[in-house]
Amino acid sequence: MTEASNDREAPKRNRGRRRRRPTGNKDKDQARTAPASKGPRRPPRKAPRRGKRWHRYVLDLLVIVVGIMVSFLLNEWRQGKEDIRKEQRLLIALREDVRADSISFANELAELSELIELGMILVEREKLPTDPDSVMLLLSSCASYISFPFNDITYEEIRATGAGALIRDKALLRQIIEMYDKHLPMMREYQSIDKWMVLERVFPFLEPRLVLADPDPAVLEGLRNDTQWRNLVTSNAGFKAQMRGEMAEHLHRIDSLGIMLDEAIATTP
Repeated sequence: MTEASNDREAPKRNRGRRRRRPTGNKDKDQARTAPASKGPRRPPRKAPRRGKRWHRYVLDLLVIVVGIMVSFLLNEWRQGKEDIRKEQRLLIALREDVRADSISFANELAELSELIELGMILVEREKLPTDPDSVMLLLSSCASYISFPFNDITYEEIRATGAGALIRDKALLRQIIEMYDKHLPMMREYQSIDKWMVLERVFPFLEPRLVLADPDPAVLEGLRNDTQWRNLVTSNAGFKAQMRGEMAEHLHRIDSLGIMLDEAIATTP
């Protein structure tokens, strides 16, 4: 009873199934009928942990910061090289100005000494020269003043552009500033006073007497006995003597600054 009922129910269970028709190709038929192989499964990807993400962010940030720092260092290095070239140019220009001042001061100092000696002849020597050329020379010495140029173009450029910060030797920078801001104006003041004494005191005294137009030896004797003239000559010669001492000291300062500039230029890389 049970076997017959099972045989009856079997077609019913298989009735809803769809039979696959053979294609005539054994490989395809076997592939259809063969159970699908699952194969090795890949392990599922794990989501990155939050700590590893922070490590990556920190690493990226460090790379950016290091890149910026290297860029700044390169720019600073280039700027440093450019500043050294500018410093070298300024030092060389200053040295040329100082050398020119040294030569002009030495020449003017020698001429000033000669003017002082000639001026004092009119007061101190007992016997005066009688030839017209010597008389004219003596009178011209009393009516002469010293005029020496000042080469401060480079220093004015340094002041206008603020390039003094490029000079790394601060002792040298102090000497330069003291030279051009303190001693040089004092030399200009001496020069202006000497010029004023000659133009405002000596010339007004000699002009009405026409001494320079007619250098008569007898005129020298007359001037020599003139108290006002003797005072003019003596005061003028005394001031020129004081000026000569200041110029000698200034020439020494110029030469010392020139030596410092030579050393700074030689040691600049």
